[in-house]
Formats: sequence, C-alpha cells, structure tokens
Amino acid sequence: MKVYVISLRRATERRAYMQKQLTLLGLEYEIVDAVDYQEMTPAEYAELVDPAAVAANPYLTKGVLACALSHAKVSRLIAASNAKMGLVLEDDAQLPDNIKKLLALIEQHIANEEVISMHYYSHFGTPVEISRQRAQKLDEESSLFYPANLRNLGSAMAYVITPAAAAKLSAAIVPVRVAADYWGEHYRQGAFTSFRCLYPIKTHDAEFRSTLNYNSIKTSTTRQVAKDVIGGVAAFVRRTKFPVLFNYLKKRDKARLETRNNMRFVDAKPFNAN
Repeated sequence: MKVYVISLRRATERRAYMQKQLTLLGLEYEIVDAVDYQEMTPAEYAELVDPAAVAANPYLTKGVLACALSHAKVSRLIAASNAKMGLVLEDDAQLPDNIKKLLALIEQHIANEEVISMHYYSHFGTPVEISRQRAQKLDEESSLFYPANLRNLGSAMAYVITPAAAAKLSAAIVPVRVAADYWGEHYRQGAFTSFRCLYPIKTHDAEFRSTLNYNSIKTSTTRQVAKDVIGGVAAFVRRTKFPVLFNYLKKRDKARLETRNNMRFVDAKPFNAN
C-alpha cells in the first residue's frame, strides 16, 4: 500500500518533514505536487471552480480551492492504481509510531467504496456524533466507528481511501464547491457509500502555519492590518519560543484543539444506515 503526500513545491520545510518521517516509519510513499493557487491562471479557475459557490462563501479562498483540487489530483492517482487502498496525507500530518500496523488492520476491513478518516474534528464547534452501532474493533487500542452524521465532520489531513471511492471522489470535487474536508457534501455528491473514523485519533497536526491563505478573506482595512500584525507577531513568538508569550500561544492552541475535537458517542444509527 502506498502513501500519497500532498505537498506544495515551495513549502520545502513541510516536504522535508514528511519525507524524513515517512522514511523513518518505513512507508512507501509518493510526494504529489499540490495545486498551487499562486500558479493557477484565471482560465483554470473558471474551468475548475464553481463561481457561485465561491461568491457565497468567503472562506473558499484560492488556497482552499487549490487544496480541494490537490485532493482530486491524488484521488485520480489512487483510482488508477491496482492497490486495495491508499493513504492520503497533507504535509503537516504527524503519524503514530504504529501506523504500519494500523494500516494493515484497516486493509483487512475496508469496504469497496469507503473512506476511513484517521484525523477528524468538528467544523462548527458542535459535537461530532459517533455511532456506537456496527463498531469494528481492530486491536486492543483502536476501532472503526461510523459517524451518526457527516454534517460537521471535517479534516482531510489523513485518510485511507479505496480506488473505487477515489474515482468517485475526484469527480465529486470538481468543479470545486466546498473545501476538501466537507465530507457530508462529498457523500451527497455520491463520492462514497461508507465512511468510518479511526478511534482514538492518533494522527495529529505538526506545528506549521497554514498555507491556505485565509488572510485573503475580505474584511475591513483596520481588521486586516490587525490580523497581519498579530499573525506576524505570533509567527515570531513560535519561531523564537519567546518567554511567556509562547506559553500563552500553546495554551490558546490547546483550547482551540479541544473545541475542534468536540465529539460524543451516541446510540443513533450510522449516517448511511437504511
């Protein structure tokens, strides 16, 4: 089974981090050049993106759109492969030491048109509801669970996908209407028939700043200047580990992470139950 890493050519630090990590873990991998919004032409945007969706959602920045196109690109590669499944990673994924064992176990249980998320969170702060029904135990530590719904489940940082699902996902993504991790919308577009979550979550974010250019979201001049200044100061503090302020940022990041990792187990049926 191959690992596919979505990586911007210009994000050299991220790429080096992933190459070192995957080599140490003994995984076969391919670096896939991400679609770079800085290199896309207006004609390419017009062809590959839904303009009405972009106009209605300020968070669909060019970086977010290019990210979705990158996932479609990787999906086409997996769809054309002879493997039973592929692992898709973004270039800020921090993998567990037992990743090879987990992937081998997942390969035994993955369905034909299925996505299995190895990193997920709440899009909107409300809890992600995980169904207790039809859970699949992998080993003493890990199990696969169906979400009760996919409305607010996000993250496309790390997921396993079969060629059959990858073929449909690539078609569902383009033209881009939503971010890559809007799994509920992809399901409505027929991208897969099954989606499960690996629990507990063992793949986490490495400490890199986002490359999705959220700073391009339109706002007032005063607020934009404030965002730029605060962002620059935060980057300096993280880079230098400046006393007091660095600890403050770590506490703030932890609080944000707890909000994103808001989930609960429920007795409701899985989202795709008849």
